[in-house]
Amino acid sequence: MLRKLLNYLLSPFRRYLSFFLFSLLFSSSVQIIAFAMLESFPKGVYIAMHHYVICYFLALLWGLLSGLCKKVYAVILTILLVVNYLIDFFCLYVYDCVFDREISAVILGTNNEEAVEFIGTFFSWWLMILPLLGLFGVWGVYRLLKSMPPRLGVRVSVACLILVVFSLINILCGSRKNFGLVSIGKVYTFLSTTTPPDLKMYYTNPRIDGDSATYPENVVVIVGESLTKSQMSLYGYDKETNPLLWKLKKDSSLFVFSNVMSPAKNTVPTFKSLMSTYRQEYRDDINWYECTTLLEIMDVAGFRTEWVSNQSSKGWHDNVVAKYAALADTAIFVGNRFSPSKNGDYDGLILDVLPSLLDDAESKFQIIHLMGNHYAFDKRYPAEYECFSPMDYEAYPEHQRYNRATYDNSVLYNDYVVGSIMDSYKDKDAIVFYFSDHSIDIYETSDDYVGHARRDDIAVGKRIPFMVYMTDTYKKNHSFVYNKIIETVDRVFNTEDFIYTIMDVVGLRFKDNGDVERYTLFSIN
Repeated sequence: MLRKLLNYLLSPFRRYLSFFLFSLLFSSSVQIIAFAMLESFPKGVYIAMHHYVICYFLALLWGLLSGLCKKVYAVILTILLVVNYLIDFFCLYVYDCVFDREISAVILGTNNEEAVEFIGTFFSWWLMILPLLGLFGVWGVYRLLKSMPPRLGVRVSVACLILVVFSLINILCGSRKNFGLVSIGKVYTFLSTTTPPDLKMYYTNPRIDGDSATYPENVVVIVGESLTKSQMSLYGYDKETNPLLWKLKKDSSLFVFSNVMSPAKNTVPTFKSLMSTYRQEYRDDINWYECTTLLEIMDVAGFRTEWVSNQSSKGWHDNVVAKYAALADTAIFVGNRFSPSKNGDYDGLILDVLPSLLDDAESKFQIIHLMGNHYAFDKRYPAEYECFSPMDYEAYPEHQRYNRATYDNSVLYNDYVVGSIMDSYKDKDAIVFYFSDHSIDIYETSDDYVGHARRDDIAVGKRIPFMVYMTDTYKKNHSFVYNKIIETVDRVFNTEDFIYTIMDVVGLRFKDNGDVERYTLFSIN
């Protein structure tokens, strides 16, 4: 009996070695290359142990099946391994990193239309040829192994079994924070990204202090998308892409901040911090959806809350963001993000609905979420804003010129939209914040790459524009706040603390902690 059990436990190395190696190659080959390139040896060892154990048990199950069940198992497993391989290849080739939560957010944060735009922007024959060559290579190795057929000696097989036990113990006793990187862990990562709960179920009923008599009539937050400071004349770019915002700055109504970063390189993780007290450093120690939200605080303070968006209200793309939007008293989604992009659901549509939201005089907190400068850039602006052409970028390589021209056109149109939104509040007691959820890499880190920043240690993906617009009425009614704001334009700040900044401007404090005073950008005391 013990002999049969031992033979079965050794079967992945004695009888099914070709199947075991085939699974191992498919599940880990790309990640091994990635970790070698990224010089992350400890994490690479951790991932290797996981895949080694997973593939061992896959081979054990293979030995228990026969006939049709065995064939179906092989087909399903091969499909899953190929999908895992393609995800890893995509992450390495496009984003120069391994799969993680942020990549999951990017993949799942893309609706049908944006997927088409992504392919149109980043399509390359190498993106099809290289993974296919890899697939044929792995399949060729498998056929070669199967034809031999290889098998290990008893002593070597026992050593390999001992390594399985050692790896399993190490996995169970060690840190699990990297579990989402391995093949099976990807399923968990995807599911945890796509199934956010109803945030109202987790209301924390915050205890706050504030005086409604001092509230501004309008506190407005405009959140852009994929806007980089490097292409904004407001921040020194040599092409005039911000004529309206520059005029507001010249009139001393707009104050431009120079050292602001986003908490993440992608929309979903950024909004988790931006809209609540959740911080990126918490990771899985604290669930993001259990943290106090900005909209809940403003509601408790007595503000009417409104959310206006030109992004999706349903589907994978905005599932987390839409959960925050659902907390508002009024949520309006002006664009049909699932329509063909040729219909032109431009951000200017938001200007059509603003007048109806500006009629009443009650204190209001509004969040305006733009499509902004998301690729494909040539879909982000109408024809009359096609002011820059590839011929204006002859100093750059030819393959960059179209993307540079269309991106700058999108920045110019974005300037019109944001400037017009700010101008619509000019006769009111209003303060308007504008910043991008994250930045974008426009050939800054590589001559052949444009898109979301690819590595965590590259600031280009998090270095964002940030500005505050104050009307004359606001300056007069809230002079103390105004004076403190203009003193902090060069302060280093991360928008994961934005909730405390809003509370500070309004005059709100938590009764049971001093986080507002600790984390606010303005330190208004």
